[in-house]
Amino acid sequence: MPQAIGAEKDDYKAAVLNVKQSVSIIESSPEIQNDEEHGLKVIGAVYRIEDGTVEFINE
Repeated sequence: MPQAIGAEKDDYKAAVLNVKQSVSIIESSPEIQNDEEHGLKVIGAVYRIEDGTVEFINE
């Protein structure tokens, strides 16, 4: 079972957990942290194939 989703069975909830984990990994990069000090913002999102919408995930 992937670390990000644990035992989550719901596809949508698992996708959100995966996005949050991915954002956390990206933000832990020293290069990204430096760029965040200069205005960069890392934002996670879920793309819904069914209807083409994008939902931004806030912490």
